[in-house]
Amino acid sequence: MPVVDDYDPLFDAWGKALNVDPQLGKTVFWLESSHNPNIGNGADGEIGGMQMKPETAGLMAKKLGFNPRDVNLRDMGWAVPLAMQYLADGINATGSGEGALGYYQSGSADPRKWRQSYIEQGVKSYPNMTLHLPPPPEATASAQPQGAP
Repeated sequence: MPVVDDYDPLFDAWGKALNVDPQLGKTVFWLESSHNPNIGNGADGEIGGMQMKPETAGLMAKKLGFNPRDVNLRDMGWAVPLAMQYLADGINATGSGEGALGYYQSGSADPRKWRQSYIEQGVKSYPNMTLHLPPPPEATASAQPQGAP
């Protein structure tokens, strides 16, 4: 299936705003839905192209200063920033991009709860991606990124 890059500007803007490698978010988009924003619901209640659970999305919306009741996980304009915030949390909790993938998949910073095949598939799917901590932001300008919901 060809890669859909319609959402690259969203991943890029939110990656910059949250200090997360945009490729990490794009990797999750691939792992969770094969870049299909219209995928059906997951077996455990995950919704949308980033396959987030509504409870997790609500927590991420609050962290970003949004009203959780406004969230629409079928809209990538919402799903991307919430997922990127969750990946930022994963990086902070685990110290690595690989750990952030495990955190995203399992909801835990404990490597024993990660599905290693998920992480391996992410690395294999994007062999040139940089799964490591991004450099610190240059300036602390906190302007609202483009593509904000």
